[in-house]
Amino acid sequence: MTTIQVAPGVHQLKVPIPNNPLEYLLSYLIEGEKGWLMVDTGWPGERALESVLESLQSLGLSQKRLSAILVTHAHPDHYGLAGRLRELSGAPLAMYQREAEFSQGQFGGGPSQHPAIDMARWLLEHGMPRPEVAGLGFPNPHGRPFFAAPDVLLQEGPQRIDGVLLEIIWTPGHSPGHMCLYDPQRQLLFAGDHVLPVITPHVSLLAQPQGNPLGDFLASLDKVADLPVGQVLPAHEHAFPDLRGRIAQIKTHHERRMETMLAVLAEGPKTAYEVASKVKWDVGAWSTMGVWLRRAALGETLAHLEHLRRQGRVATETRDGLVRYVRM
Repeated sequence: MTTIQVAPGVHQLKVPIPNNPLEYLLSYLIEGEKGWLMVDTGWPGERALESVLESLQSLGLSQKRLSAILVTHAHPDHYGLAGRLRELSGAPLAMYQREAEFSQGQFGGGPSQHPAIDMARWLLEHGMPRPEVAGLGFPNPHGRPFFAAPDVLLQEGPQRIDGVLLEIIWTPGHSPGHMCLYDPQRQLLFAGDHVLPVITPHVSLLAQPQGNPLGDFLASLDKVADLPVGQVLPAHEHAFPDLRGRIAQIKTHHERRMETMLAVLAEGPKTAYEVASKVKWDVGAWSTMGVWLRRAALGETLAHLEHLRRQGRVATETRDGLVRYVRM
């Protein structure tokens, strides 16, 4: 089934993601006073759009019944259909202010006028071989075409949206402006990609300055851990009840990942690419990974190394155009 009721007045939609092991995005409809709030939209493509419209029809709704479109963060599987659905429904598009600023910089033409050049230079500095960087084929084809500037910028705190009381919780890490939505009346946490039931959310350091995304992510887990939640409604996989237990598992995963990286650095200074190549990844052996998976693994490795650097457990040295990490 592509549409199920997960709570009174709340429906879950499965929106397909093409050529992706996740298979689908879980979008949510929340009944409001005048219409329905939609949380996350789907991949930017006709198949995903048709799926959303068919799901609405199965519930006896037209796209005109959407009263607000809320995007947890600006990744294409969550944000890709936002512009199209806004056009079809007339509903305002809302996201957290920090995410709007970040997505404008990534997809809307600023602040960097040469994001592909910046990214390529950054990957080379951290040890990715030039042929692999070239194989990435910048610029990202899923960037600018789906960008839609939000109509409403959200901040932390309680908000009434079409009569529905939601607590807006800023949860940076997976993305700088990621937000979760907490429904205190039904004790539901619309978690986006912040807390997933099986896989761990991707936390990556990017070329644009972001500070300490893994540190932000771990702190953001603490922000939601004590909420009285009956069901966590994530954007992938399935709903689950044990928020605190899952957070403990995710924290343990990252601690073990950092210990692995420290063990690799015990051999001597290494680039982040060299460290990444020695980590055991769930998606398969390093030798079988394509360049995009290696880029993702490199970004995740850098997020862990930067967190370790801020803890004083590693340092960096730069020579011959390469940044190397040194265990302290």
